[in-house]
Parts: sequence; structure tokens; C-alpha cells
Amino acid sequence: MTDATTDAGEDAGRRGHSFADLLFYSRGSIGAGGVFAVVLAVASLAIALVALAGWTMSAGVLLAILLAALALLTLPVDLIDASSSLGQNSDTRLMALITIGIIGLHQLRLDAMGWITLVLLAGVIIGETALRRLHLYTTNRVANLPGQQQRTNRFPAALVNPITLLALALGWVSVLFGFSWIPALVVTAGIGVLAAADLIDRVNRLRFDHRNSRALTRAIRDHAPVFALYWKADPGTDYQIAMWLPFLERLGLPFVVVVRTAVNFAEATALTDAPVLLRRAMADLDAVVVPSLKTVFYVNNAAANSQMVRYPGLTHIMLNHGDSDKAPSYNPVSRMYDKNFVAGQAAIDRFTSHGVAITESQFAIVGRPQIEDVERATVPIGDLARPRVLYAPTWAGFTADAAYSSLPWGAALVRALLDRGCDVVFRPHPYAYRSPRLSQACAEIAAMLKADGEHAHAWGEQAEKVWSLSDCFNNSDAMISDVSGVVADYLYSGKPLAMVAVHAPRDEFVAEFPLAEAAYILEATPSGFTEVDATLDQLLRTDPLAAERRKLRTYYLGDPGERPYADLFFDEVRRYL
Repeated sequence: MTDATTDAGEDAGRRGHSFADLLFYSRGSIGAGGVFAVVLAVASLAIALVALAGWTMSAGVLLAILLAALALLTLPVDLIDASSSLGQNSDTRLMALITIGIIGLHQLRLDAMGWITLVLLAGVIIGETALRRLHLYTTNRVANLPGQQQRTNRFPAALVNPITLLALALGWVSVLFGFSWIPALVVTAGIGVLAAADLIDRVNRLRFDHRNSRALTRAIRDHAPVFALYWKADPGTDYQIAMWLPFLERLGLPFVVVVRTAVNFAEATALTDAPVLLRRAMADLDAVVVPSLKTVFYVNNAAANSQMVRYPGLTHIMLNHGDSDKAPSYNPVSRMYDKNFVAGQAAIDRFTSHGVAITESQFAIVGRPQIEDVERATVPIGDLARPRVLYAPTWAGFTADAAYSSLPWGAALVRALLDRGCDVVFRPHPYAYRSPRLSQACAEIAAMLKADGEHAHAWGEQAEKVWSLSDCFNNSDAMISDVSGVVADYLYSGKPLAMVAVHAPRDEFVAEFPLAEAAYILEATPSGFTEVDATLDQLLRTDPLAAERRKLRTYYLGDPGERPYADLFFDEVRRYL
């Protein structure tokens, strides 16, 4: 299970709109992209000073490098959400523009057409900030809701930023080599026309949204949603709602999905035919709260959840997107919800053992409906001539106390499995690819499996996209993972599992993460694993912890009895609908 970062942290780490913004946000974490943006802004100022000193050719070379770096930072363009690129690094681009002007004056290559080009381009770059604000105000969208008019973006405003780079590059060519200013002026005029057309469209969109606000409320009232699924998360985390949507749809009641970003809107509409509402501002949520709405479900602890929890007439239920012994699984923020649906008693005891005071009435044990398709083991692992092992490492975590990933040791672990003649299914956490170090480890493991082509390995598209998590469970005979929600889910299969201890010795690891009592522990050290052969012998041959896994299965996952597993969830959720 993971938590979303705070909204301020997300914005600071991703946008890098201006030097001033980044200096303001630097009191917290601005992320690698933010640091790069600050470096570029300072570099642009230095280049301008070099040009003022009269070293125009040196400034020109440095300016070319700066423009290339800006292009790498700006591209690829996010056409889904223009506000993500509009105004980005505007200070740096303006300083580059000033440098072009200084070089032009020194080289006597700044004629009337050049002045017009530079002034117009400066106006476009400065105007991007205002245009971005209009985009933020006018990007509420609706999908799959009968009776609701649609209005899509009519102009590719996201191209304004990268095209200004092209105009700057053409201006650089003019002042350095004496070429005509006409190409730069034509491109600048084109950007200006595009920006002006988008500005008019944004104003019309504001009027449209104002006129349509009452129609939207009527359309939602007519749809009469009984509950809402609320979601705000980083791009690429749609698995958080994908695991719950099929079960919410099986309730057979009208509902809506409420998202807060354009990227989340695109991801959610690809997953469901239910109405999806993009509500950017906190006030935009008012239209969703219609008389029929009774309950709101949440799947992560995004800071923006509080903007929906503020509606006291609704029942707010945290579903989460996994259950593990990680620190986020006993987050004190969970106290703000009316109910926390948890898989088993272990989740409740986890809060208590870590001093997080939540009343017993705020919890409901609903099992893990997502494991209803997981198949049980049919033969002992020792009877299999060639076992297939699922390696499912977690990611780096948002904070140090949640950094449990074994991927830095992953290649050595997979090599040990291959040397034993095992087939391997490799399915890393989706967030693993956000870390250069973990992403490189994933690539190394994939290359190893590809090179061992004679065997029935699965990785990449097959294991991460084509197969569901349940498919990976069913196509394996044992699993190795980290401190992660997949460990508890795998308990249901009855198959042997191992966990990697990356921060503490074996005994301390088991004491901190009780689920490890049912797992074989691979202790990771800077020099590699300790007792790896003996541990893999237990995992793949003798399996002395089989009884312990059966004991902990109900404690972590609940007990549906003879009924279908998902009935635990359906019985409880209907109490609040």
C-alpha cells in the first residue's frame, strides 16, 4: 500500500514553472525536475552576464546548450493537460530571450524586424502564466453522464511552450550568423495567434462552465448516484481504482467517479463506463453532493481527500489499495474517515500496536475481494521438478520509513533462482520505474530473463500488463516479495513465500513486520544476501512454514466461510448505501 504525496509536494516536484515558484517551494522537496529547473534559471542569468561582458560567441555557445536543455525538460508535451507545460521555466526562457537581444546589439544584427520578434516573443512567454491560470479554471470535464454537454479543448495550447523554444532557436541563428529574422518572426506570430485563439476559447469556456453548472447539477441529480469513488493520485497509478471498480460496479447501483486532475480523468474514463467527473477546485465538488449521494469511497490518503471529507452529511469510507505492514498502513490520517474497510484483524491491531488511536467502531473487516480469483496450491512445493517463482518487489517509497524495495539486490536474487533451474515471473511495483536506480535494476533483470530464453519466464508487458496480479499468483508456485500488500494477498493461495529484509537483521525484521512470521526471510546486506541457499531450500523444497501461513491467512484476510470471498465486502458496503 502507498500514500499519495501532499499536493504542494507534488506541484513543487513536477511543475518548475518559474524560478520564483521554485525558490518559494524550496522550503520543502522540489524534486529532481525542480532542481534541474533552478539550475537552468541560474545558468540563463549567468549566460546573460557573459553576453553583457561582450563575450558574445561564448554566450552564444552556452545559450545553445541552454536551449537544448530546455527542450529536453519541456518535451514530450502533455497534450491532455496544457496547464502542465504552459508557463513552465518562463524565467529561463525570458533570460534566454534577453541574452539573444544582448548578443544582437553587440553584433549589430538587431534590426526593426528583430526588435518586433523579441517583443512579441516576450509577450507570449509572459502571457503564458495568465493562460495557464485560465486553463486551471476551465478544465472541469465530464464523461459518461447523460444530459451533460461536452466541450473539449479546441486549440493545442500545450504546444505554445515548445514552439517558443523554436522561435528562440531561430532568433539565436539570426543574431549569431546574420540570418534573416523572418523565420523567427513567422514562428512567433504563429505562437501569438495560437495563444490569442486559446485565450478567447478559455474565456468562452468560462462562460460555458458558468451556464452549464446548473445543468451539471441537474444531470447528476437525474443520474441519482448513491455513492462516489473519489480519486487523486500521480499519473500511472490507476491500479488504485482499477482494483475496486469491478466490485463497485457489481453492486448494481448508480455511482460517479470524482477525480481532480486531467491525467486522472483520462485514466479513469479508460477503466469504467460510469460517469467520471473532473473537479479541479474545491468549490467544484459542491455540484457532486446531490441528495441521493450517501457514501464516498477513497483508495489512498491524498491530501486533497480532506476537501471531500469536509461534507458532513456523507459517510466517508477508506478502501485503500492494499494491506501490508508498511508505515502507510497505520497512517494517523485514517482517523478522519467514518469507516476504514480492512482485510482482517491484523490491520486493526497494526494501528493499536503503533500507538495510533482509532476507535474499534471505525473499522470494518471486509476481506480482500480482489483475491477471489486466486487459486489455492494443489501439491506441495517439494513435489515440483521445476517450480515457477514470482518475484514482486515493491518501490522506493515516498519517505525513508517506507523504502523497503529489494530491487537493488534483485539481479542477484533472480540469478540465484535461475541457477536453481527455476522459472521466474517478474512483476515490480509500477512506481519502481520512477526511480532511476530501481528502473535500471528492472531493466537488468528483464535482460537476464530474456537471455535465458529457453525457459518459461514472464516479465515486462506479459507480467505487468497482460496478466493481472491474480494471474501472476496463479502462474507461480512460490513468491519472493518485500514489505508489501501483495504478501498478504498471496497468503490466500497457500503457496510458500519469502520476504526480503533490507533495513534490519532477520529477528528485528520479523518483530517489526509480523506477517514475516509466515515467510522465509532473505536478509539483504551491502555485500549481498545471507544464507540465501538455505533460505531458498526452505522456500522451494521443505516448506516448514505451511501451517503458519494457514494460521495467519484468516488473521490478515478475514474468513468468508463457505460463501464467495467477495461477499464479505458486499455485505458490509451495503450497510452504508
